Amino acid sequence: MNKIKRPIAVAVAGFAALGIMTGCAGQSPSRDEAPATELMPAQGTGGTAADSVAGPAPEFGPPQAPRPVEKRDVVKTASMTLTVPDPSSAADEAAVIVERADGRVDSRSEDAGSGSGRAVTSIVLRVPVAKLDEVMRQLKTLGTVETATTAADDVTGQRVDLDARIRALQTSVDRLLAIMRDAGDPDALIKAEDALSERQAELDSLR
Repeated sequence: MNKIKRPIAVAVAGFAALGIMTGCAGQSPSRDEAPATELMPAQGTGGTAADSVAGPAPEFGPPQAPRPVEKRDVVKTASMTLTVPDPSSAADEAAVIVERADGRVDSRSEDAGSGSGRAVTSIVLRVPVAKLDEVMRQLKTLGTVETATTAADDVTGQRVDLDARIRALQTSVDRLLAIMRDAGDPDALIKAEDALSERQAELDSLR
């Protein structure tokens, strides 16, 4: 008796920082491109060809330094829909695949299909971006692939904003600690402690 196959939806996300070279080092002209130095015989007696050289020797400036490598933060997101006999078991296998790739399960939801008669399991996985392709390849072996997509999103601007916010919060925490050390008024100390707790909690949530 054939088993009825049911779908499982899988979403996989990976993160990476990619270096993009925005410029290249300047190069001196090659030998074929360099202007030729022409030797001319000297006028008059006693002269030799070596006594006179027409034109000054070409001068080349120092090579230009390469531009710095610009670090970009890229998020890769992949999604896949598989049809399998047992969605719950397939989700368990997917979790094992991800854990072996140093990833984790972010969320999982299951619908037994009591109303529609079609069970569905959705699972969101997170893996290192370098292992995303291999994880996707292994996930495809769990069943029949119905859909599979991969997308990349440059989030460098968000990372820059986040770094600036973290620095500002850290500065605020340091100032509050200094206030607490020098506070002679109990009320001022309590207010500083309350503010410090809020700033520290916000800082921890961003890291």
